[in-house]
Amino acid sequence: ESVTRADRAAASNKPPIRLVFLNFGFGPSLEWYPDTSQAGRDYKLPAAMQSLARHRESFSVLSNLTNLQSTGTGSHWGSTTFLTGVDVRRTPGREFHNAISCDQVAAQHIGQDVRFPSLSLTGASGDLAGAGPGASLAWDAQGNPIQGISDHVALFSKLFGDGGLTIEQRRHLINQNRSVLDAVNADAKSVQRVVSANDERKVSEYFDLVRDIELNLARDEDWLERPKPDAPFGEPAESPLGSKGIELMFDLMVAALQTDSTRVITYRMPPDNLLNELATETGKGVTGAHRMTHSPRGTIGYEQLIWRDQKLCDFFATFLDKMKAVRESDGSTLLDNSLIVMGSSLRTGHRRENLPILFSVGGRGGVRQGQHVVYEQDKSTLCNLWFSMLKHSGCPVDHFSDGGHVLGEIFS
Repeated sequence: ESVTRADRAAASNKPPIRLVFLNFGFGPSLEWYPDTSQAGRDYKLPAAMQSLARHRESFSVLSNLTNLQSTGTGSHWGSTTFLTGVDVRRTPGREFHNAISCDQVAAQHIGQDVRFPSLSLTGASGDLAGAGPGASLAWDAQGNPIQGISDHVALFSKLFGDGGLTIEQRRHLINQNRSVLDAVNADAKSVQRVVSANDERKVSEYFDLVRDIELNLARDEDWLERPKPDAPFGEPAESPLGSKGIELMFDLMVAALQTDSTRVITYRMPPDNLLNELATETGKGVTGAHRMTHSPRGTIGYEQLIWRDQKLCDFFATFLDKMKAVRESDGSTLLDNSLIVMGSSLRTGHRRENLPILFSVGGRGGVRQGQHVVYEQDKSTLCNLWFSMLKHSGCPVDHFSDGGHVLGEIFS
């Protein structure tokens, strides 16, 4: 019993499965999509995906998935409901109410044996980035936003640093936080006895958050005397923007998975920052990211949107390179044991049908790859993909949001 479940899993020499969710704001150009008449393995890679040719057998393009229940959300909210699949305005009497995101369901089941049940990373915020409300892609069990980490140095410190504190000093800080929490908790209970019914709901939400903090404090204490892993590279000197920022975030994600610090990661990407680089490259002004998605073919704005899409696929290809380069204890690669999605909840022109979805996994059994899967239009929900990934990861779920059907074209 003194050996943790994580240690026993490591001793079995079978690598754990990981889930990675990558999201970008606004929809891509039409050059992102393969011809829907070319279903199967012999489809022609579209113009935006040429850099992914070397990984053709390790990823699939999924066409005609629709985020069915999220159609009542804001037209620019490409991230808010990406992993929740709900209409955030459907709860009577509440202006905005989200639900738990897929990654947090996974964290409850496959993330409990590691130091961080999940990592929520971000680089984009707000409607103007095509992202929408939320502090990351992740939402807790009460539908509240989970704060995302955007600073690379802070993420490196979280994964590999100790802050220069001794174990005794860290234990003191944990106990100090718990004592403050106890005092506030007692005050809140006294308030609950005198508030209105509507306010009582808010107090109940507060208690849920308090319980989450208590669980996190308990986890911190459990892991207190277990040293953090050695970093596979040196601490970054700064937190860069643009391409360098995305590439460094991918490096840190690979390091987190490689050291088994976490098994679930979300990243709300900041592709709009790339437009500054395009302006530098061309020496010309750049159409804003929002206007690009409404620019017709043949215009400068549309050509710039294609450039952004190609950059996103370049990043994804490089990320797969890095995942393939890491060897596991049984000789497989990190990609072999990971399920990775990159996409958006918005299509070209902010529509929500036929969403841009790339799905990747390596050689682990039970998943068919290297194909273009074309679903019947408006008949298959994006949440069927999330449900399928949860089931494949061993999570005991019978549905997720409006998804309850395993995508048999991909998952056997």
